[in-house]
Amino acid sequence: MALVINATVGDENANSYCTLDEAEAYFERRLHKSAWDDATDDDKTVALVWATFLLDTQITWYGYKYTQAQALQWPRAGAIDRGGYAIASDEIPATVIAATSEYA
Repeated sequence: MALVINATVGDENANSYCTLDEAEAYFERRLHKSAWDDATDDDKTVALVWATFLLDTQITWYGYKYTQAQALQWPRAGAIDRGGYAIASDEIPATVIAATSEYA
């Protein structure tokens, strides 16, 4: 059975910060992406889930998880962007989606 991405923000079963479509859109803007382009969708899915796991276990994020029940470290409360503005608690920041894609 193939792994399925669950990128639902704040879900208790979420396993990725981005969908395969979001990652594909990210890589449309990147150079040197042949490894990504050559990978199967199943391999890309595993890579995105693994990248999310690595981000969650290797980075100490600013703020705190928005709910105790959510599976992943994002969304967060008390997090701010580079401009000093609060990051909405119902979204995954574009930088986190990009980091997940890049790490994958």
